[in-house]
Amino acid sequence: MNVNTPEYLPAFEGVEQVRVLFLDDRLVQMNFLDDRKVRWQREKDFTSKISESLKMPNVWKDSIGGSILNCDGFFLRAEIGYSNSPSQLLIKLTNLSAEIDRRIKARDEKQRGSFKP
Repeated sequence: MNVNTPEYLPAFEGVEQVRVLFLDDRLVQMNFLDDRKVRWQREKDFTSKISESLKMPNVWKDSIGGSILNCDGFFLRAEIGYSNSPSQLLIKLTNLSAEIDRRIKARDEKQRGSFKP
């Protein structure tokens, strides 16, 4: 689900869009895209501001496609925008990918088991 924030969430000043993902009626991922009004020169400045705003430790690790802050049960990934792309913050459950993989394997096994040529 995508929510364009200016009309719906005025408290999210500077955020253009929020994307949320639910699995089994549980919020498992949020992605915030900025409105491109602030252009970050360095990713470290962006991640420092996120840590300050969310009152989280500023111990980000460089990663492909952004910086990662690992927490207990979830992680944050931040990436500054280049050219005309927005900066973004992703908050995601740590085990989400493994759970999705497990469900895909179970579905595939069920389909193979019920296959009748």
